[in-house]
Amino acid sequence: MPGPGQDLYSIVWSMLTEPVFTGLFRSLGEVTRDRRPSNLEDESVASFLNRRLGGPEIGDNIVSAVFHGIYAGDIHQLSAKSILRRFWDYEGQHGSIMEGTRAAWEQTSKNVRSRSSSSAAPKNTSSLQDRMRGASVFTFKEGIGQFSSALEASLRTNPNVEFKTGETVTSIDYDAESDGISVRISPTLH
Repeated sequence: MPGPGQDLYSIVWSMLTEPVFTGLFRSLGEVTRDRRPSNLEDESVASFLNRRLGGPEIGDNIVSAVFHGIYAGDIHQLSAKSILRRFWDYEGQHGSIMEGTRAAWEQTSKNVRSRSSSSAAPKNTSSLQDRMRGASVFTFKEGIGQFSSALEASLRTNPNVEFKTGETVTSIDYDAESDGISVRISPTLH
């Protein structure tokens, strides 16, 4: 990967020859590929990227790591229609992701020019709740703290678990004999 002090040529050459970017040039032909069959209702992220970008490299080398970090899931199992909805729609409406992106940029530019030429910009009167309706956002009813509270409640019913609050943990080790975890705390002086 590029490092400090490299000239532009070195940075470009490094990016072009970096194994993680294998398949990048092939993906530029995305605009020429056939759109998905009309009877295809959904597919995995991996399948979508493989079909649109001409091979599995970009999905396997880059997208897989990113999506695993964000969604804690496998791109071979995650839904392209749900997670890549905008790109899914671009392909359906325009035949390709690149063509859909170009059309969206043109529309955005047109809207910005139109708003800047009018004296008063229209105000968005819909509530956040209305705008979020239909979005794929999930949370706990009582917030994320509900997860840790439920975990604590479950662990408190386990006789093998002892809670010690206000202690300093000095080490956490795997105990092969008991196939368990050993947590050491610093001795407290009272």
